[in-house]
Amino acid sequence: MAIQWYPGHMHKAKKAIMERLKSVDMVIEVLDARLPASSANPLLAKLSADKPKLKILNKQDLADAQRTDLWLAEYQAQSQTQAIALDASDRQAAAKLIAACRALVPHRKGLDKPLRVLICGIPNVGKSTLINGMLGKKGAKTGNEPGITKAEQRLILADDFWLYDTPGMLWPKIIVEEAGYHLAASGAVGRNALDEETVALELLDYLRRHYLTLLQARYQADLSTSPHWRDDEWLDWIGRKRGALLTGGRIDYQKAAERVLTDFRDGQIGCITLETPNQWAVWLKAGQQREAVLKAEREARKAQRSGAPMTEQAPLSADAFIEAALLTRDEALDERALRALFEPPMSADKLIDVLAVLKSRWQGRGLLLVHTPEGWRFQVVPAAFSRLSRLNEQRAPRYSRAVMETLAIIAYQQPVTRADIEAIRGVAVSSHVMQILQDRNWIEVIGQRDTLGQPNLWATTPQFLSDLQLEDLCQLPPLTELGELVLPELTEPAAALPAAEEPSDDELGA
Repeated sequence: MAIQWYPGHMHKAKKAIMERLKSVDMVIEVLDARLPASSANPLLAKLSADKPKLKILNKQDLADAQRTDLWLAEYQAQSQTQAIALDASDRQAAAKLIAACRALVPHRKGLDKPLRVLICGIPNVGKSTLINGMLGKKGAKTGNEPGITKAEQRLILADDFWLYDTPGMLWPKIIVEEAGYHLAASGAVGRNALDEETVALELLDYLRRHYLTLLQARYQADLSTSPHWRDDEWLDWIGRKRGALLTGGRIDYQKAAERVLTDFRDGQIGCITLETPNQWAVWLKAGQQREAVLKAEREARKAQRSGAPMTEQAPLSADAFIEAALLTRDEALDERALRALFEPPMSADKLIDVLAVLKSRWQGRGLLLVHTPEGWRFQVVPAAFSRLSRLNEQRAPRYSRAVMETLAIIAYQQPVTRADIEAIRGVAVSSHVMQILQDRNWIEVIGQRDTLGQPNLWATTPQFLSDLQLEDLCQLPPLTELGELVLPELTEPAAALPAAEEPSDDELGA
């Protein structure tokens, strides 16, 4: 799941920052000490490239002290940059900040030449709380949610020290996947842009690998078995331990996830930092590589649309051309699309012969040419999966229990409305959950139920079958084989849906 959040007011904040940068002497960027690189705004770095910078690692009292020292050294080594660690309880915060700023811009002092400083940060980084602590009064609005500061305000820390406070701002596209999860875990991302369960699972996965003892102590986990628990097993344990239960003793994963995130944000689990400079370097490189591939693909499509001339090369054989087409496409290609690659279109008989040649050529290798409901595609042979996973720095997309339960209900009970899903799950269906399934092209609207409000009817797509390497829905495994993936109600032999359910508010507005 790619987490992105750049609402309209942030574009307005960007324009205000660009205008203010013309008249300030330096920039202070407030970072979250628990995620220093993830909370550093690359857009701000680009806009203020020629200005001296002070990096404040805020909330140091919630962060891993050893890792904070690593990040301070990392930033101190950068040109025109100083770095200090602070927290809201530090009574010397104002003095430390002013001293660090004056060291960076020593020629600006006195009433005739006041030091003009722009202070920025991501949403909910604690900037306003830090400022109030330095002022000794409530000069900036605060709150435990992103987007409290709405407009720029000028604050006076000293007669010749002017501080311009700006609204919290993210950036249009987060290219490092881990950064998106870290920002969401810290509370910097609006709730409508994330699935709390998925974020909690990502957080637990990191904590079990790097802060296991803190996790065990906070949630009183068994010291002998918990080192072997997966992230979802940790969430199960926390849900039961904290009483996040639904009727029938089932775990309320939404509440369990919210508890984990709240504990992390409040420092209840312990002093934690979610990244080191070395880890960030690896993640950033992977993100930049993915972005470079996407850019190359966009440019190639643009050149193709504009009819730009291509470099002359020796003609390819039909089987080599189809092989290249299948290897460079993420989705399957049906026979009509494959035939249309040629001018005039290749005959159906010729295509069958070419595909037979390719299937034979790839026998005994790491890839197989297979036919799916959506068409032909190459896929990795099962024997290679485990070894290839060791080379893959990025984990496969993670889906929360809410997402998987919703998908299971749709797959086995389709067509269904959102009210049907909610009646089975016993909880409201988040729009974000439905959006995740739509983004993967696993579900679609196939019509409306003839009842009050005419709610949408949802069903699975051919892409869903293709991704599961199935030809038909009848090849889905029996519900009893899915274990705890599905709800108990679904495994009952006569799990029939009511003929008409009251539609949800969302469906009435559809």
